[in-house]
Amino acid sequence: MLTVAALMITLLAGISCEPYQEPLPKRDRLNFPVGLALHPSGDYLYVVNSNFDSRYSPEYGGTVAVVDTESFEIRAEHTPYIPSYGGHIRLNEDATRAYVTARRGDSLVALDISNTPDGGFGSALTCPDADGNPSSDPDNCIIRRVPDNEDGARVAADPFGIEVSRITRTDSNGERFPIDLINLSHLSGDSVTAIAIPDGEISGASLISAPLLDGSNQIRQRPGTLEMYAAGRRSNRVTVYLPYVSAAGEVEALIVREDILLNNVTANVDARGLAFDQSGERLYVATRRPDAVHIFRVLPEDPETGRGTRHELERVVQVGDQPSDVIVHRGADGKDLVFVPCYDARAIHVFDPETGVMLREIELDESPYTIALDSAPSRCVDGQTCRGYISLFADAADVSTSCDDTGEGCGSVAVLELDPSSPRYLQITAKIR
Repeated sequence: MLTVAALMITLLAGISCEPYQEPLPKRDRLNFPVGLALHPSGDYLYVVNSNFDSRYSPEYGGTVAVVDTESFEIRAEHTPYIPSYGGHIRLNEDATRAYVTARRGDSLVALDISNTPDGGFGSALTCPDADGNPSSDPDNCIIRRVPDNEDGARVAADPFGIEVSRITRTDSNGERFPIDLINLSHLSGDSVTAIAIPDGEISGASLISAPLLDGSNQIRQRPGTLEMYAAGRRSNRVTVYLPYVSAAGEVEALIVREDILLNNVTANVDARGLAFDQSGERLYVATRRPDAVHIFRVLPEDPETGRGTRHELERVVQVGDQPSDVIVHRGADGKDLVFVPCYDARAIHVFDPETGVMLREIELDESPYTIALDSAPSRCVDGQTCRGYISLFADAADVSTSCDDTGEGCGSVAVLELDPSSPRYLQITAKIR
């Protein structure tokens, strides 16, 4: 026994002297993709890869793949690393920066959207290195504390959903300056977080968190306002709040405006997705208990009673098993369609918001998670290239094996035709791996 004990001590000592280093993820493939964002030009798609099976080093186990939407090729050399368990991604107003949530280390990653000679605007995501040169290393772009020291306020646990707004303030010289206002939802705890970044300078950021909603999954801004709507996995409501940003550009408070009750019977409806129409007059909330989309009319302030914005439930539309998102798309005819990825049903359900009638079930061979739809009016007309992109979280390239057993890339992005004149309108036309 003494000999065995001595041997174990020797082995453990040897391990501690030589730290174990897991490999970095391959940047030319997808790996359990979650969040998606489309560049305004429509030329590039950004895909958040999560390292869900923990195959790679947790500190840099994820990537944000830059995909050329003409060739469907992943631009590996322009794809940066991020911490593992990445969530959602949003671009700022002028598409100069992409903000990505990552649950590993409770991180927000602020990546520069760059140009390359062979690809043009939006063709690379980078982070400046110590000398200010573009790099795929995310260290200088990860926000965990604000300010970045031991006394700085921490980003709350498990950031996942994200919304990015652009506001302006005026400095002491009368010059207006832009602020990226980032709002985060968190899967753990009951916090939501707001971070203000003036003039794009992370060093000048301010942060505040507040306990507003348990297990918040997604967050969206109502068009035409600065009001934020947060949906929770462990509640039966959507919370509406307003971030207050001072004249100096610092975020100082989160002011609760209203709690929208989703269900009088079930205490936990597990709300997963939020969306507005372009006018901000309709709110869509996708839930898993029941599997449905709740549609609310957003009513303006009542001048007679003085009551503020109100939300009136218009209808509840039943959808497939386990909806994970909801997107509103305005077609070439000026009419809205609502797209709902249903994870367990392996399908996208498309319905008319005016009637609640289901118009199409787009069948998939794997479970969909998130959708990004091209919404440019100049492209989404007859004969133009207009597409949707759907993250298929665990899609194995070889149908005879499971995604975890391939040892290769895992997951894909399905390409959906949105040109109404195409014979393949609302059909899957390709897959990106």
